[in-house]
Order: sequence, then C-alpha cells, then structure tokens
Amino acid sequence: MEQNNFHGIADINSKYQAFRANIFEVYEDYLFQSHYLPIIHNSIKSGSIPVFNFEDIYTGRSEIFKINSAYGVIDRQRRKVIGQRALLDAVSATESFLQKVTFRVYRDFQWKLKTTLETSEQQTKLLEIIINSDDKNEIISKIAEEKIRGIFYGNPIDFFEKDKAKIGLGSHFKDNYKSALELYSEIIARRNVIAHNDSRVDRKYLREVKNPIFGLGEKVSISKEYIKECIFILHSFAAITVEQVVKNNYG
Repeated sequence: MEQNNFHGIADINSKYQAFRANIFEVYEDYLFQSHYLPIIHNSIKSGSIPVFNFEDIYTGRSEIFKINSAYGVIDRQRRKVIGQRALLDAVSATESFLQKVTFRVYRDFQWKLKTTLETSEQQTKLLEIIINSDDKNEIISKIAEEKIRGIFYGNPIDFFEKDKAKIGLGSHFKDNYKSALELYSEIIARRNVIAHNDSRVDRKYLREVKNPIFGLGEKVSISKEYIKECIFILHSFAAITVEQVVKNNYG
C-alpha cells in the first residue's frame, strides 16, 4: 500500500508540475502578444517590416495584405482575441488537470467509484462497459471516465464546494475560500459566454455570478488585470486541491 501511495503522489506531483508550467505559459503568451502587437503596428506603419502575403482560402492565390487590413487585424487581436484565448486556455488547462487528478484517485481508491444506479439507462450503460471491456482495469478506467465526465458537466463550483468527486476536499474550500469560490464561479461563467454566446452576457451568467459587472446582452471584456487574477485563482485552486488530495487520501 505504501508503494502504491508513493506512485500515486509522484504521479499527481508530475501532473501538477506540467499544469503549472502550462498555465503560466498562458500568461507569458498573453503578455508577449500584448507587448509586441503595438510594436508590430508601428513597424508596419514605418515600413521597417513588410506586410505579409495573404493567401486566398478558395483560390490559393497570394497577394500583399492591405496595410489598413493589417492594422485591423492587430487591433482585433488586442481587443477580441488574446485575452479571450488566454482565459479559454487557462480554464481548459485547469479542468484537464483536475480531471487527471480525479482519475488517479479513482484508480488508486476504486471504492470511491461506488454509486447508486437509479435509472435503467445508468444500469444499461454499466452493463455495456462491462461487456465491452477486456479486463478489470479497463472496466475501472471506463467507469472513472464516465463519472468524471458527469461531474464536470454539472456546476463547476460543486467540485470544490461540495467535493462532488469525493476526492478528499471535504468542506475545505467551502470553509476557507468563500470569496475565492465566487471569483472562480465568475471566471467559469465568463469563459462560458465567450465560448458559447459570442462573449455576450446571458441570463445563465447573471444567475451564476453574485455581483456581475456586465448587464444582459453586454459583451464581456478581458483586461491584463483580469487575466492575472484568473491565473492566480486557477493555479491556487489546483495547488490547494493537490494538497488536500495527497493529505486526505495518500497520507
């Protein structure tokens, strides 16, 4: 058991280090583009760097890109692309990491996968998994993947606040990070309207965010300060999750 614990801790730590590098690269990329886009604009204007050749998507013909169009691309990148992309990438990296940690816990503590099959659909799904798997390990992996998919499909706050995955978080976040949970909820809600509603605030956003600064139908914006706060919150939640998972499961 101690050997299994050692491998589990080492694997979670390895995944955390990879996540940490990934999410801070997102921040580096955002700062890099924020800094150099205005410089590129000025360099094109002064003629110190050439405008690129634009290849038509249908004909394949190339011609020099119009200078005014290049200015428009740069402006669009600054206002509508780099901030949104940083937020999407940061949230995606965090959710992927949390799923990997949860999968490792389920692999090492299979009893956590126990659940009540309340519907015939759930029973049929489990039977299909058993029939179509080659061995116990494959069955466990498929059941874990199915459970994790259901957990992250629901309210993302429940993962932390209610320890929905039952991976050892208990009430730690609920008791100690109430205001941070509200910030996390807003981050996810803003990500969702960017990904699914053309960046415009919908009623779902207003229901999930305690003190919204945007009104219904308004387009959300992403500032440097907001990206910094997002990276801080997301990384902190991941680090605290690792601490609690290791302490409460592996010892």
